[in-house]
Amino acid sequence: MSTVPLAQRLSKVAAGGFLYSLLGNGMIYIGQIIIARSLDRIDYATFSVVVALVSLSAMFADLGWTPLLVKRFAQAEADHVTTDQRGVLLGTSLLIKFVLSVAAAILGIVVASVIYGAETGVLVMVGTATFFISSRVLVFRAVLESFVRAEGALDKVLRLGALDACAFAFLLFAWSSFDLTLTSAVAIYSLCHLPGFVLLLHYMNQVISKREIRLSYDRSVAKDLFRTALPLTIGMCLLTVHNMADTLILEALSTPYQVSAYAASFRLMAGLAFLPAVVAGVVMPEFVKLLHRGEHDRATKLTALSLQSLLTLAVFIALLLSALAPIVVDVLLGGRYADAWLLVVIFGWMFLPVAFASFIIELGIAAGRQRMFGYYTAILAAVTVVGDLIVAAPYGAVGVTLVKFLAIAIGCVVLVLQSMKSGALKDVLKSIKWRKNVLSLLLPLSVLGLMSYVGVASVIAGVVTATLFAGWSLWSGLVDLDRIASLLKGITTR
Repeated sequence: MSTVPLAQRLSKVAAGGFLYSLLGNGMIYIGQIIIARSLDRIDYATFSVVVALVSLSAMFADLGWTPLLVKRFAQAEADHVTTDQRGVLLGTSLLIKFVLSVAAAILGIVVASVIYGAETGVLVMVGTATFFISSRVLVFRAVLESFVRAEGALDKVLRLGALDACAFAFLLFAWSSFDLTLTSAVAIYSLCHLPGFVLLLHYMNQVISKREIRLSYDRSVAKDLFRTALPLTIGMCLLTVHNMADTLILEALSTPYQVSAYAASFRLMAGLAFLPAVVAGVVMPEFVKLLHRGEHDRATKLTALSLQSLLTLAVFIALLLSALAPIVVDVLLGGRYADAWLLVVIFGWMFLPVAFASFIIELGIAAGRQRMFGYYTAILAAVTVVGDLIVAAPYGAVGVTLVKFLAIAIGCVVLVLQSMKSGALKDVLKSIKWRKNVLSLLLPLSVLGLMSYVGVASVIAGVVTATLFAGWSLWSGLVDLDRIASLLKGITTR
């Protein structure tokens, strides 16, 4: 049993996790920018299609198990003195994911070769290496990372991910000094994960040896995982369809230039996803343990405070991007993507419902409400596919981006309705200051619109609006720093 105060552990993990995530996503940003700037827009469109095909293939091996495994490993660690299930749970999960990874890789290669040609099939074959070694494709390596995350050591996982991201950026930078081709970009995208994977294997070997954990396979455990995770599995497949359908439908119904504009903007903004992932990754294991011990009040305070802070940060980012999108696109992607600035604005505001949904889904899974994820992703996949088929040809990248925003917004409404059926989640949502959130959003938006109307420079408008929002959030109590400090100090040791 740990004697380190919970506040101290959370602060240390959160700080480390944020820094490593910032470093890792910063390196991913740099790498994605190098690829977008080095390849011509047609090759970059092909690169995006390859990534989409790899991701769609991976969904047959992903199964959406990661949140469930974190929860199961956390429970197994807490109960190992009486009933040690750590070895059988880890061994069973690893074997299943390995077999499914091989099958999914073969399927992806065959489908890509038949539909898109042998050259694309070879690129997809290179890309499927991520099924085994990548921390961004949640398949084989994700099982090992779930075990580490369940220990409350999310910072270790993110540290290794940051190492891979640094390798990704460094290799692309070095290669671009010569001639970065489509093939070399896909190879670097796939194989840059080897350093972190090797170190993760070494760490896990030490942990298994020290704790005398014996890996084994149990058919009943496998059946239980498949059965319990079925809503997550269906949900993850639907989420993958939602994320990747845009690229493939644009490729089929529009032009490579629309595909590249959408892909560049999407990857540029997808890096923001690390923020809700870090917050939820830190909070969820503690949330599970607090609920397990019946400490519902502490669980509610911890999660409500985290969600409020996350939503405030999301609005701050969206306001900045609303004013600075053209500058951001020009600086990061170059003049060839000048037509993508509106997409960046839309993705910036899309981050607000994405952050809310990501956090609530993680907590819902921790509270045993896996079906929420299935309902949410069903809405996302259905609206995205149907909407994209309607708007891709006439409206291109802007149309499919707005469809994606609409799908996520509808999905958030579904999540709220489902959360009201759970006592723990209902208490969290009721603790959020929703009226103040709406007011804090309308005020800076009005100021930004006024400054844009009178012709104030976008840089000045962005800084003034973001500063106004931050000041209003503190003055109105939307973000209460004293409450945050007192809550952390008031959390007792385990």
